[in-house]
Amino acid sequence: MNAILKQEHIRLGELLLAEKLITEDDLQVALKEQERSGGGLADIFLRTKFQQQPQVLYRVLARQLNIDFVDCTTIEIPSEILLLLPPQAALYFKVLPIQLKNNELVVASADPANINNLDVLTSILGM
Repeated sequence: MNAILKQEHIRLGELLLAEKLITEDDLQVALKEQERSGGGLADIFLRTKFQQQPQVLYRVLARQLNIDFVDCTTIEIPSEILLLLPPQAALYFKVLPIQLKNNELVVASADPANINNLDVLTSILGM
């Protein structure tokens, strides 16, 4: 995970503009709202531009972090994988175990940029 932090950070607005998912005007309105409310740009776009199709924004966010996007509504997770993580931990950390790969539990995360949560989860699991 720390490799993510070392990569050059590409701004979300720039990615959305490059993919023609927003206009320059959309970005300026969102930046003004961010300045006013202090919220994150992704949250602002989820409430406004991508309210009906949040997966579009999630895919861009995954590319921004250089991680895979997983649509958890379309995959089947074996019950033995789900049992590897206590439900309370999954809810607390907002993660879902999806597979075991090279003896490491792979999780889908609602907040993959939260390295602290993922580090704590790793230490709890001992993996």
